[in-house]
Amino acid sequence: MADSPEPLTKRQHELLVFLTAYFASHGYMPTTGEISVHMGLAGRGGAVRYLRELEAKNYIKRTPHKFRAIRLLQQSVLA
Repeated sequence: MADSPEPLTKRQHELLVFLTAYFASHGYMPTTGEISVHMGLAGRGGAVRYLRELEAKNYIKRTPHKFRAIRLLQQSVLA
């Protein structure tokens, strides 16, 4: 694992900001459906793809087969 995470695309950054703000506001993570609506995606598959990309870049960790199981790994994502 590298010392600094890989750079994000604009849309990946948008999702990470949304996840951070949603968690701060609600105390839990959004569903893939809520992510899809926020991102203007046609379905949940696009949300899952973005989540996989963020996980591959070590910004989040997901627990398979668990509802809302997203954990932020990078504390200074908005800096």
